[in-house]
Amino acid sequence: VVCMLVKFLFLCLCVSLSVAWFDDDDGDVNVLKNFPHEYSVTSKILSMHHRMTVESEAGDKIGSFYKKIISARDVYVLEDNSGGDLATATKSLISWGAEYTIESDLVSSVYTIQENKISSAVHVGDIFTIEKDGEEVARIQKTDIVRDVLEIEDSHGAICASVKKTLLSLRDSWSISVARSCDLEPWVVGFFTSIVQIETDENEHDDDDDDDDHDEL
Repeated sequence: VVCMLVKFLFLCLCVSLSVAWFDDDDGDVNVLKNFPHEYSVTSKILSMHHRMTVESEAGDKIGSFYKKIISARDVYVLEDNSGGDLATATKSLISWGAEYTIESDLVSSVYTIQENKISSAVHVGDIFTIEKDGEEVARIQKTDIVRDVLEIEDSHGAICASVKKTLLSLRDSWSISVARSCDLEPWVVGFFTSIVQIETDENEHDDDDDDDDHDEL
């Protein structure tokens, strides 16, 4: 009886370890799978990187988006609170218009954010499409972010996500809401928002440098 009990306990232990190994209960996977559908991203002032911190509606820090300083091309990273990389968005060097490939070892799907140069030429502002595994699932008109509101449409033209600027914040902060019916992972919308904000900050910094150089001349 004792021998059978030991075997039973050993079997239970093996099953538990197997579940822990193959299940998505490790911290990294949970951060992506359980990423909130409503959260905020906020510019961090004192940082080595251009960084946007991510917080839930309750004020819990989830992680941050940042742009790598030393890289052959533009690479944005979503990291967890411990500094581990969860996903990356890499800018293509050869595309016609801005294009970012978003991928993670923790999920099977690959997302692509791409500027539609033809649509951008006939519309006000820049038109971006988001593809999931090669199929278009969303469309964004970036000029809306200037009006402090950005709406994301699904493939049927229905609004499935929104990004709104928090006007009462001393730093650039955006509230993000993604419908559960949306065929986009919430953190993918965070990537787009962070890329837009960080690139805007960089362009403004470059313009200030140009003005300073002009004043010296």
